[in-house]
Amino acid sequence: MSGDLANAQTKVHRTSGDEESFSASRLTTEHFRLARYETEPSWESVAKCATNSSKQWYSKYFRAKEMAKNKELQTQRDMEATLNGKEGAIEELRAKQLENDKAHVSVVKNLEKKIRQMHRTARDQENLIQELQADIARRDDL
Repeated sequence: MSGDLANAQTKVHRTSGDEESFSASRLTTEHFRLARYETEPSWESVAKCATNSSKQWYSKYFRAKEMAKNKELQTQRDMEATLNGKEGAIEELRAKQLENDKAHVSVVKNLEKKIRQMHRTARDQENLIQELQADIARRDDL
């Protein structure tokens, strides 16, 4: 908390006339208003301004959070209304899912077929190697 208060300190510099220029970090407009009337703002006013600005931020945050939740609910309601208002929407979704499942099954079958072909090719190569080895062995025996 003391670090926040140190950040909220103001420096008042006298210029010509009654005008004052302020250089500060993280000041709210309320703090500027208070600083106009006080030559040096008290720590109480600085703390009060910091507390008020944090309360404002939290209230904005919670309002935004509630709005997001309400928008999500509204989106769900809109989707349900669309599905309920459209005849056969659920059947269409189920048909699309069935098509996707069939496509998946056909892809799996094609992959299995390719794997079997690869195994056949590997077996054929092994058989060819064994036949060649047998031929070489027969020639060596002659």
